Amino acid sequence: MAHFVWLLFLLVSFATACDRCVHQSKATFVSSVEALSSGACGYGSLALSLGNGFLAGSGSPLFKNGAGCGACFQIRCKNPYLCNGKGTKVTLTDRNYDNRTDFVLSSKAFMAMANKGKAQDILKAGIVDVEYKRIPCEYKNQNLAVRVEESSQKPYYLQLKLLYQGGQTEVVAIYVARVGSSSSWSSMNRNYGAVWDSSRFPNGALQFRFKVISGYGKRWIWAKYVLPADWKNGVVYDTGVQITDIAQENCSPCDYGTCNKSFMAMPNEGKAQDILKAGIVDVEYKRMPCEYKNQNLAVRVEESSHKPYYLQLKLLYQGSQTEDVAIYVARVGSSSRWSSMNRNYGAVWDSSRFPNGALFWVWKEMVNLTNNIS
Repeated sequence: MAHFVWLLFLLVSFATACDRCVHQSKATFVSSVEALSSGACGYGSLALSLGNGFLAGSGSPLFKNGAGCGACFQIRCKNPYLCNGKGTKVTLTDRNYDNRTDFVLSSKAFMAMANKGKAQDILKAGIVDVEYKRIPCEYKNQNLAVRVEESSQKPYYLQLKLLYQGGQTEVVAIYVARVGSSSSWSSMNRNYGAVWDSSRFPNGALQFRFKVISGYGKRWIWAKYVLPADWKNGVVYDTGVQITDIAQENCSPCDYGTCNKSFMAMPNEGKAQDILKAGIVDVEYKRMPCEYKNQNLAVRVEESSHKPYYLQLKLLYQGSQTEDVAIYVARVGSSSRWSSMNRNYGAVWDSSRFPNGALFWVWKEMVNLTNNIS
C-alpha cells in the first residue's frame, strides 16, 4: 500500500564546482570513429572537425545531460609498460553507456596514449586504467558557431547546433532576439546534446545571448548578429564571439585516487588492498533511511534557471526512505495558486510556470509501508 506525504519547503541553494582536478578511472575504445560522431551530442560528421578524430564518449557525470558535449579532456594511461606519459587530448562527442569505464575513446585517441611500438598491445588490452582532467578547448582562428539544422522551418521552428565552443565551460541557457532589440528575448531549450531549439523566435536577422558557467558563477556572452534574415537550413554561421572562460573548482581527495572508503570499509581488517584487487565482489544489500544530522532538505537553483522565465532545481539531502513523485511551487503567502514542476532528469526538476517573488514548495512523497526490510 502506497501512502503520499506532502512536505512544505522554502528556498535554499548553494553552488559547487569541480572540473580541472585529476581524476582516476578506466578507458576503452571503439574501432570506428563514426560511432562517436553520430550519437547523443548530435554532431554527426562535424564531430571530426572538433577533435581531428580524437573523440570520446563519457557517462552521466561528465556528459551532464548534454551540457558536457564539446568539452575537452587530457587522458593518460597509467600502465608504464604500455603507455607514454603524455597521454592524449580528446573532445567529448557522445555518451558512454558502458558502466565499466568513464571513457570510450576513438581508436586513434586510444593508441595515442601508447609507447612507441605498443599501439597494438594497448588495443589488445581493451580497457586500461587512466587519469584524466578537463582542459580548455582551443580553436585557433575559429569563433563559436551555430549550424541551422534541417528540421528548422521558418517562421515556426528553429533548431541550432553549437560548434567550436572554446574555453572550459558549459552553455546552460540560450536566448534569441531580433537584431537591434534590447528587451524581447525568447528562451531556447536544449533538445539534446549540443542541439537547441525554439518555436518562439522573431522574424528577421537574429542575435543570441549564451549563458555560460564562469569561475564559480556564470556570465552572458552576447553575439549581436548571428543569423541573417534569410538564414538557410544546413548552413553553419559564425557568431563573431568565442568563449574563453575557465570554470574554477575545488578538488577533493577522491580526485587523486585516495577515496575508496565505501568499498574498503567492507573487508576484514588487513584485507583492504585485497578487495581493491578483486575489483568486483558479490554483495547483499537493503534500502535504509537516509540520515543527515542538522541538515534539512535543500534545493540548489541550477545555472540554466533564468528569472522570470525558467526555474530548474536540484534536490539535496533528502532524508528518510521515500521517493519524491511530485513538486508544486507557489508564491509565499498563497494558499491556492500552485504550479506543478516536472522531473527533468534524476534529482533535477524544472518549470516555466512559476510566480514572481519569494517561493515555497510542497513535495509529494511515496512511502511504501508494506515492503519494509528489517
